[in-house]
Amino acid sequence: MSSLDDRFPKKRISAGALIRNGAGELLIVKPNYRDGWLLPGGIVEAGESPQRALLREVEEELNLRLRAPRLRCVDYLRASGDYGESLHLLFACAAPSEAELAQLRMDADELDEWRWSAPDAAQALLVPSIAARLRTLARAAPEAVLYLENGNAAEA
Repeated sequence: MSSLDDRFPKKRISAGALIRNGAGELLIVKPNYRDGWLLPGGIVEAGESPQRALLREVEEELNLRLRAPRLRCVDYLRASGDYGESLHLLFACAAPSEAELAQLRMDADELDEWRWSAPDAAQALLVPSIAARLRTLARAAPEAVLYLENGNAAEA
């Protein structure tokens, strides 16, 4: 006999961090397991909340403890190519202190590079789905929490 959960569809969930330095630049990372640049973060594991996954992933990958993550958007992505449908949550995080930045260390098992990038320059480097999310967020009020579909404001 199967459980009720076995009868419902599953979606992959990821959480990403919008981390800015004092100059307003975004922290972006280049993973070694796929092409393109991403925001720090990763996949939510079974039994883990999206916010907890974000905190864990950023600490594992960059040795950075995030403070005060605040949800900015939920983005539903339709299945495409090798990827099934998924939900992507973006959290705005408090700017790291100079002491925290001094402790930043990259996990070479997962990342090839990290850098600070002006938002416009970051959009040119980031994978298209994340760049679309950032463009939509840039047009929204700073305190707004958005629901998106494929990076764009959803039509009702």
